[in-house]
Amino acid sequence: MPLDGTNVVDVEFVDDTSLYLDGQINNLQKMYTVVQTFCMASGASINWNKSVGFFVSSNSTTPQWSPHPDFRWIPEGTSVRYLGCQVGLNISSEIQVASLLLKIKKKLNYHLRVE
Repeated sequence: MPLDGTNVVDVEFVDDTSLYLDGQINNLQKMYTVVQTFCMASGASINWNKSVGFFVSSNSTTPQWSPHPDFRWIPEGTSVRYLGCQVGLNISSEIQVASLLLKIKKKLNYHLRVE
């Protein structure tokens, strides 16, 4: 929880973490400070090459600020794979699950042929 008492939703699976913040630059900077403090205290590190963000704001302008040079913002209308599913801003549910459904169908077809 940030030092100012606001809540941050943190959903984790193995080593994947999602953070949901109000779309303001100062919140991103606070998040960065909290995460850096956690990393220093725990010895953990962030793989910035695999770190992405969706910026949702009333002005919908993707910020120029980034927590790290390898971090990238995902534009609205595009998606990225997270925990086996495609996630993004303003993408259809079909796109979100298409690759997962394809994998399931391939596995089912394989098992039906083997048996």
